[in-house]
Formats: sequence, C-alpha cells, structure tokens
Amino acid sequence: MKKLAPFSEMIGTSNPIINSKEFPSVRTKVNKLSNTDADTVYEYLINGIEVIEFLSPELDIIDSKVNVRTIVFTDGCYLWTMMVPHLVKNYKVSLPEEFMHYSRKQNKHANQYDNDRIKQILDSLKGKKIDNYVRFSNDE
Repeated sequence: MKKLAPFSEMIGTSNPIINSKEFPSVRTKVNKLSNTDADTVYEYLINGIEVIEFLSPELDIIDSKVNVRTIVFTDGCYLWTMMVPHLVKNYKVSLPEEFMHYSRKQNKHANQYDNDRIKQILDSLKGKKIDNYVRFSNDE
C-alpha cells in the first residue's frame, strides 16, 4: 500500500529516510485539473474506505484559515487523508499520474468492496507503518 501524500507540505519531517524536498509544493499543482477531472477524482477519493477519523482537524495547507476534517481513507491499494480530496475539490490540485491512471481504471468510487473484503483491508493495516509514498515523476 502507498500513501497518497505527494506534496512537501504533507510529508512528516520526523522520518530521516523521507526528505520532503523530494516532493513538490502543493502550490505548483494548483489549477492543473479541469472541473470534470477534479469532480471525478474527488468522488473517487471521498468514497474510499474510512480507516480512522481523528477529533482534531488539520489546517488547509493552502489557506490556513480553513479546517479540514482528519479522516484517513483507503481503496486497498492507496492510503490518503481528507486533505487530498479537499485539495482536489477546492484548488483543482493534480495528483501523480501513477494514481490518476490507477483511479481511471477503477469504478467510480474507491469503496467497491463487500463488508468481508473491507474487514480484510482494514485488518491488513493494523500495526503497519506505511512509508511508501506515491511521487510525481520528473516530467509531471
């Protein structure tokens, strides 16, 4: 499973293996999606399997006056926080082509599983630290 947190502002600095400078600023990816693409990607992301929700919100990484609910989602292949669909919907932020290609091949929504498969996916995440990030390629 890979984290969909492809922006320097979303990468924690506590892990010495991950260098946030390897990731672009979210500001470089604003207004890169059409309205249709932004709506489609948002619908996919917002309909993921909810892994966990925290009580404290995150600050929007573009507009620090806006709070974003802290929810973690998955589709069984990727993991993302509510910040990602928020950025796509509100700022038409593009995501790495690896994820875009994958999501286009799926059904409309990320959560297309029955309850047994959802339980298997959630159980597979217990106790795991996921440090594998989806990255933009050099030519994106």
